[in-house]
Amino acid sequence: MEIKNILEIIKYNKDSYVQMIKSKHKSFYTEIVEKYEGNSFGEKLFIHIYGTFKCKNCGGKVKFLSFQTGYNKYCSRKCSNEASASIRSLSIRETYKKNHYNHYEIINCAICGEKFESLKYRNQKCCSTKCSGIYVSKMPDRIEKIKLTKLEKYGNPTYVNPDKAKKTCLEKYGVNNVGLHPPIKQKIRISFLKYYLHKLKSSNRLKNLIEPLFTESDFKSTFRSNIYPFKCKKCNSIFNDNLDDGRVPRCLKCYPILSGKSDGEREVSSYIKSIVNTILEENNKTILNGRELDIFLPQFNVAIEYDGLYWHGQVHGNKNSMYHLNKTNECNSKNIKLIHIFEDEWLYRQDIVKNRLKYILGVTSNLKKIHSRKCEIREVEYKEADIFLDEYHIQGSIKSHINLGLYYNNELISLATFGSSRISNGIRAISGEYELYRFCSKFGYSVRGGMSKLLSYFIKTYNPNKIITYADKRWSIGNLYNKIGFNYVDDTSPNYWYVKAGGNVRYHRFGFRKDQLTNKLTIYDPLLSEWENMQLNGYDRIWDCGNMKFEWNK
Repeated sequence: MEIKNILEIIKYNKDSYVQMIKSKHKSFYTEIVEKYEGNSFGEKLFIHIYGTFKCKNCGGKVKFLSFQTGYNKYCSRKCSNEASASIRSLSIRETYKKNHYNHYEIINCAICGEKFESLKYRNQKCCSTKCSGIYVSKMPDRIEKIKLTKLEKYGNPTYVNPDKAKKTCLEKYGVNNVGLHPPIKQKIRISFLKYYLHKLKSSNRLKNLIEPLFTESDFKSTFRSNIYPFKCKKCNSIFNDNLDDGRVPRCLKCYPILSGKSDGEREVSSYIKSIVNTILEENNKTILNGRELDIFLPQFNVAIEYDGLYWHGQVHGNKNSMYHLNKTNECNSKNIKLIHIFEDEWLYRQDIVKNRLKYILGVTSNLKKIHSRKCEIREVEYKEADIFLDEYHIQGSIKSHINLGLYYNNELISLATFGSSRISNGIRAISGEYELYRFCSKFGYSVRGGMSKLLSYFIKTYNPNKIITYADKRWSIGNLYNKIGFNYVDDTSPNYWYVKAGGNVRYHRFGFRKDQLTNKLTIYDPLLSEWENMQLNGYDRIWDCGNMKFEWNK
């Protein structure tokens, strides 16, 4: 029987087409029943006309519904979700390519040789995660070849020439370090200036504070000795300041140098009184048996310390590596959450500190509450992510190659950034292992299930074996990570930052490793330790409370 005749029978006999074919076309009915596999005649007839169907995601068997409906597209809810995520991801990537076509180039994969579209700014070398893993870790035959070559040349398969880089620089540029070559040095300075000026214009937090009154031609360097004019947008006065290590210039009329920690305490205390109507005890010495808590809120079981960088330093304040951690642990033993606010956080990231204090004290009535299902996930460009983190995260921006954002009505309201494990945390990058660097939301928004949704998308899209992340014990106890499937591993040791004598900015220790001090310090003695050399140059250091480490495993 021809297919068009079968379809005609079914069209006019929807409820009894099986009986109609069986009674009037018995030989055809017998042929279909014997020829095809299926649980019903309807399924066998469907296979005869349209062929067999398999799961669009995994290729497995799918359930037959009816002759009119046919088969399910997917064998399970899991496959359906994976396919949906893949389609959304593809849609996001295609939209990005359409809007940023000049960011892509066609190159050959470094491992399999296949052509693919590579993102220029990410410096992609491989077409897939699998190939990338092989490329990063290097292929075994290449490793063996390198070992054999080193054995033949130097008699040692693990030989490393420490002077090779310096020798190459000397031959090409006449200096040991390429960063000291005058043209390159100037190029780095100009690049920094352009980035800094862009940051001032783009960041809502900074562009409302100051305005630079100098041009690119006036710029010489970021050294403390080079002074530039700025205009304060709060009082419209003009003041001079430097750009040493990217610091934010400060109008001393509006933001005077604090003469002691009590001034900082008063400002924090006044703010807390303005947002909550509760008992606030200042300079409490009874809870910790003589040791002082700057601010204590009995109703919330929360204490707050304002840590001035000078008086809480190791040299000037005599605060050792365990001082802040011990105070925090002692408060925890009495069921009190202790928050440490560093002086530069209050000076330069006051809006973020205030927002976090509101959250900790439960002042959330003015928040716009949105469920994550109403948000769209998109991959965020680095520049947009950089500005968002600088504006809404207490630790500021970070270099990350995976930035995932939640968009509500086409507005970025939450952001999570991922990348390989950082050397500054003492961990080497391993293929398939990632670190969750940052997560934050825009002021005024509360996104229910936001981090969970971003994490699920990351896991489905990038297929990690392990994800690690850290919670700063000065601010957090890691509740968020426990809720979204991370497991607590252990606590890290307290970390430290350097502070220039009389300064109000912290510099991370990773930028002052001993192998880098030769080019950074005026006085340097190779026989002394990093800390001893830093003290010779007028630096103190301040310690935090360490971090809580969390892990997600596949």
